[in-house]
Amino acid sequence: MKLSPLNEIDPPTGFKSPESTKDIAMGKRKAYWCAWVLVLSAALAPAQSVLVPPAAPAKAPADKQGADKQGADKQAADEQAAISAALDQMKQHQDAKALVLFRQVLSVDPQNAQVNLLAAGAAIENMQPDLALEYAQKAQQLDPAAWQVHLTLVVADAGVNHLEDRDRERQLVRQFHSDGKHPEAAQSNGFMVDYFPFQDYRVRAVEYFSPVGKQHFSYRFLVYNPDRKQIWAVALESDDIDQASWASAHAQLAAAGEREYSLDGYGPDTHITYRSFSGKPSYDEVKAEVVKVLKERPLPVAGAAVSPPQ
Repeated sequence: MKLSPLNEIDPPTGFKSPESTKDIAMGKRKAYWCAWVLVLSAALAPAQSVLVPPAAPAKAPADKQGADKQGADKQAADEQAAISAALDQMKQHQDAKALVLFRQVLSVDPQNAQVNLLAAGAAIENMQPDLALEYAQKAQQLDPAAWQVHLTLVVADAGVNHLEDRDRERQLVRQFHSDGKHPEAAQSNGFMVDYFPFQDYRVRAVEYFSPVGKQHFSYRFLVYNPDRKQIWAVALESDDIDQASWASAHAQLAAAGEREYSLDGYGPDTHITYRSFSGKPSYDEVKAEVVKVLKERPLPVAGAAVSPPQ
């Protein structure tokens, strides 16, 4: 599988390539604003059915039934219009406006698990992980069988620094990938594990279930400028070309199945190796190193649109 180290996956313009889609996507239907919402929209029931409120009471008089049905139909149409408008706002990166619309729907339909989950997504995009966690937990309470909510909980827990909870959710997502009971999860090769601000930038972190691509990526940190254009990527990788010389110098670790890893930066026509690791570091160790190198090494000018290599 061909996998470019720097793939543009900016939500409003769609995914650059099938490989990019599979990086964090666990579904196959339309992606509205980011990869983990693609997961949600893929497996949840169509909005036209889940947003229809309960029917009028069966024993109501005929004229009352007609009036109630008209009211229910109007409410359902209003909710669908608000959700569509919210998704359009998110495609334009107007996350706060989208969140207002989702909250309007929830004010009249608070027990809607899918809309709670969409509101959680909008809150994450708006850099409000505490609010995202509240909505995601509500969605889980309303629909405990929906495995997709755990993808949102991973990111929300990471955002509020609930690392033990985040790691439990990561293990659940990995379980869904490998248990043979969740085909959409099995078809993916990774998931979004974190989303955090850095100075004027935003960083999405992707964790892979197993190393992918020629460089054997384990994690990739995709850096976006204020216009939400991807301008840089930092990856933890373990290229085969480095292993023989490393194994000869670290025979005991190599015998135990360890490998050499490196932290590499990628941009248009640019490749930087920041440092190496003997054995695979934890996610939190990698994140700390990524933040460190982003502080120490200049990135493209904030706000500049940089196209990825083709």
